[in-house]
Amino acid sequence: QPAAQRQGQHVDVSVQESVVMALENAVQFVELEQVVRKRNGGGQKQAGMGVFECKDGMIYLMAGGVASNKFWNTTTQWLIDGGAPGAEQLREERWFDQKFLETAEAKRIFLEVFLPFAVDKTKAELYVEGQKRRIPICPVSTMADLQSNRQLVYRDFFQPTEHPYTGTTLTVPGAPYRFEKSPWAMGRPAPRLGEHTTDVLTEIGIGHDEQAVLLREGVIA
Repeated sequence: QPAAQRQGQHVDVSVQESVVMALENAVQFVELEQVVRKRNGGGQKQAGMGVFECKDGMIYLMAGGVASNKFWNTTTQWLIDGGAPGAEQLREERWFDQKFLETAEAKRIFLEVFLPFAVDKTKAELYVEGQKRRIPICPVSTMADLQSNRQLVYRDFFQPTEHPYTGTTLTVPGAPYRFEKSPWAMGRPAPRLGEHTTDVLTEIGIGHDEQAVLLREGVIA
């Protein structure tokens, strides 16, 4: 059919569902910034930027980083409004110096102010209030959290499927996209060890006799 006569279709791609499926951006860091990502052990990369404990788990806060002055001001105002002891000192001039934010002293002071403020609040409470104040903050979700996430539940992202070999019903991620005219459907399950070996080798021209030799020698399973 000529291209001019072809009709497109509406494609709905969910950013949130895409992130659920691919929770790491290490490749982009190498490509864009020539930086190899490393684990920081859940500590602060700089004061106010990292993973922090709260009442029912952990949250990630980015009071520093991009547009740090704006985020720092809104975060410290949140702490001041909430009556966090010591929060006023976070407005001192030195806290707007990126080099100071990277010091052990700055990280220690921020933790001493923020942790008592956060530990009696849930992930949801911190997230909702932080979002109201336009602060980059998010819960560190467990798998149970994701399965009960209102957005993911609403979009039926997780799908039940019966395992063909065990007969058990599993809940698995679906597709992070929706095509108007060609709906996504669950594919076949992950193969068992060696299930498709013969098919693959035959397709690339390796005969049964050669396969028998490779199997006997332990080259293939």
